[in-house]
Amino acid sequence: MEDTLKLVGRNSNEIFLLRYPSSLLDFCGFDLAYFAKMAIDACSEAQKTGKADPDVFAQLRRDIQSAHCYIAHNIRTTYEKVALDCWIDYLCRRDSIGEGTLWNRYISCRTPFEKLVFSRLCEFRYNRAINEWLNIVRVQDYAKSKIDFVFTKDVKNAREAASRRNYFDLMFSVTAQEMGCRVENLGEIKVFSVGRTPSSPFMFSTISKDIVRHVLADFDYSDDYSDVGDYSEISDQIAMDAFSKMKAGLPAELSSYNIVRGKMENYTDKIYMPCSLKAVVDLEIDAIIENGGILCACKRCGRLYLRNEEYNEDYCRTYLTNGKTCLELY
Repeated sequence: MEDTLKLVGRNSNEIFLLRYPSSLLDFCGFDLAYFAKMAIDACSEAQKTGKADPDVFAQLRRDIQSAHCYIAHNIRTTYEKVALDCWIDYLCRRDSIGEGTLWNRYISCRTPFEKLVFSRLCEFRYNRAINEWLNIVRVQDYAKSKIDFVFTKDVKNAREAASRRNYFDLMFSVTAQEMGCRVENLGEIKVFSVGRTPSSPFMFSTISKDIVRHVLADFDYSDDYSDVGDYSEISDQIAMDAFSKMKAGLPAELSSYNIVRGKMENYTDKIYMPCSLKAVVDLEIDAIIENGGILCACKRCGRLYLRNEEYNEDYCRTYLTNGKTCLELY
């Protein structure tokens, strides 16, 4: 039993589905230690030969994207170098050194693989990237800890879980604030209707082109806002400038809307844009609680499952090796 949310990436035109709680529980149960072994073995071989086998590293990317749909959706961007990040973390731990020392070690890189490692270390050094492997490990620990705090220890209902969630988040915010962090930027999630997502003109490119041809037929391109930096104080002014450009064409556009109405009706749900993997974990836990559910441990197998008004049993419906569920065996 699961529900879905629609997500969109910051740098993507594609909407993808987040299935909860299965996505969250699968992420918590994903064997990162096994993936690390495979990645380290692959990188160790690449270090010897001087080249990374593209097929092996492609398989590693396929493996890690099974951990979470957010990772899968961003596997060609944020998480493309996750195996390399795992290797860097391994070397630092094995030799008890920091990334700066490792950077010095690879500065005289000669082979293609060594150059890949050095290039990645440069991205870390100049704050163009973080170690995404290490981040996955830490976010998995965060997810397990939050689930344990919010849902275990005899939580009876969603109201109590919400109270615990709020206290957990408050502890996080207080800690981050004491560190001097901008709390509003840690785990940010933006919510849109589909037409307001930043990438919507590209998601509906054909419709967008028709809008340009008809609504904006007399558009004056001399007004260019592309060089405006921070919108925070003048957001409404710019928004109303944009509205004034489209207002004249509105009366005639209902007929055009009727042509694309079917497609627009397919996207009536909220679209969520999480800024990070941690933000997705928070979103999943929020969604479970807001829909009246809690995560409970099955009294037979110990696995976590969603318990709500629709399914209010002490045993889960996970199929065992004998083909029966824990509930059926009860």
